[in-house]
Amino acid sequence: MRASKLVIISLLPIAFLVGCASAGSDSRSAAIAETLKDKRVGEKTDRICFTRGIDSFSEESRYSVVLRRGVNDEYLVVTRSCPDLDMAQSLRLDSQSGCLRRGDWLRVYQSAFGPSDADRFAFNRCQIDEIYRWNEDVEITDATEDGED
Repeated sequence: MRASKLVIISLLPIAFLVGCASAGSDSRSAAIAETLKDKRVGEKTDRICFTRGIDSFSEESRYSVVLRRGVNDEYLVVTRSCPDLDMAQSLRLDSQSGCLRRGDWLRVYQSAFGPSDADRFAFNRCQIDEIYRWNEDVEITDATEDGED
């Protein structure tokens, strides 16, 4: 009888971790779904081929960032997980080819100049899950503003 208690007790932490992982996955899915409702999100694409010419970026949500080159090249990059994306001051793109694709990585730094002492232990790699075209020029209106012309 004692052995069965040990098994149950040892399985409790695993059940707890699985529950936390699925709850985190649900909140991630909800956050991404909300981001993808944005009218500025365009068609899904499989790659960005100007990785060396990125001019700027902006965080769009906890799991996504918009990468820009010039005025007209903008892409929404959705990551699988990226806990410190909201603290990013600079990014580095890690790709296996000349183009950024699903499965490649964003490296997030808390310094505008790349890795610093603050990043030594808080170094984050964020794996890319999806890429969409982004159109910053699409006008966003609230439902309350629609009737106020």
